[in-house]
Amino acid sequence: MPDRASLGFVLQVRAAFAFIRDFGFIEADAQPTFVSYRNGSIGWNIFHGRQSYEIGAEAVRSGHIYPLSAIISLTDAEAGRVYCSFAARETAAVALGVQQMAELVQRFGRPILEGDMAVFVQLDDYIVAWRENYALEVLASQTRPKAAETFRAGNYEAAARLYRSIEPVLSPAEREKLSIAERRITK
Repeated sequence: MPDRASLGFVLQVRAAFAFIRDFGFIEADAQPTFVSYRNGSIGWNIFHGRQSYEIGAEAVRSGHIYPLSAIISLTDAEAGRVYCSFAARETAAVALGVQQMAELVQRFGRPILEGDMAVFVQLDDYIVAWRENYALEVLASQTRPKAAETFRAGNYEAAARLYRSIEPVLSPAEREKLSIAERRITK
């Protein structure tokens, strides 16, 4: 494993994120894998994952952390969905990853850079909805096989109950099975 300081992460962040000073942010902390900037109650953390080596950024306000993927998703849902962190273990890759991160922060983080507090309400709402959707998807991944097996076994009441528990994410075929199960319960 490379000596983290020798990868030049801090110097690369200072160079690529020089624009952040134009928005009133000042460097608050710098370590071999972490640089933070603050402007009042708003901050940006730029990091190089200690184990994953992923380069990432997150906004911070009042102790709440807002990942870059959520910030991107507010502006461009598809870009947020496909966004993934850049992992770098070599100096040149660190430089490239930090530059890409700076470009993403400039492109999608402008409202935060400009101190728009309303964006944090939008981010909070987005994160709550994302968590609820994720929980539903996890439940669905666990429930789908049980519902299908219960349906095949002819236990339509239980199948209908299982399918209803994940109704917002049912496929067309699962919706049809739910409809069939409900019809067979009432017979």
